[in-house]
Amino acid sequence: SNAVDPGLFFEVLMPVTDNLTFKGGGRGDYIRTGIDGPRQITGNIDVVNPLNQGPVPGGIFPINMGVYSSDPSNTTSLGRSFTLASGFTTLEYQIVKEMTAYANYGYAERAPTLTELYATGPFIGVLQQGTSRLIGDPNLKKEQMHQIETGLRYDSRIIKAGVSGYHSWITNYITYAANKLSPKGLSQVVFTNTDLATIAGT
Repeated sequence: SNAVDPGLFFEVLMPVTDNLTFKGGGRGDYIRTGIDGPRQITGNIDVVNPLNQGPVPGGIFPINMGVYSSDPSNTTSLGRSFTLASGFTTLEYQIVKEMTAYANYGYAERAPTLTELYATGPFIGVLQQGTSRLIGDPNLKKEQMHQIETGLRYDSRIIKAGVSGYHSWITNYITYAANKLSPKGLSQVVFTNTDLATIAGT
């Protein structure tokens, strides 16, 4: 598999008053991914139905991994194109010489990785158990995230400190969907999109 990702970004810094500063920036990307050859695996173990513990009758056979896709009918063209945009704005207000308050807003888009798009069952240690085989979905959507953040910074000659809080809303978050689980602990997970993702912290 392969990916090409040209991008262009800019950033501006503009004092509004003696105490208030505006920062902003943006980035645009165009990503093109592809895979050489058919997206199939071969073997004598039934990976579509891993509850079958024995060898498959007839020996080695090919499996089209498109059966796991969110759109199984769209498996002929595996090349994907993604146009990505991201940007941020920041307002900083200097309360006193040592203390600054700030508020940030950011938006970002992320394309699926090659593993998330095209994996055909490798065992990769991205999950807690190392016996999970990962299956990609060439029809995944790009992730989109909005994030807000507020905070205070204190910076003196002796003390440096800060506190902040943030909240993110993610559309089409890419996560794992359990597909099959065998009695021997082997599991199959398929990459999928969900709209049920938020991230928050202080």
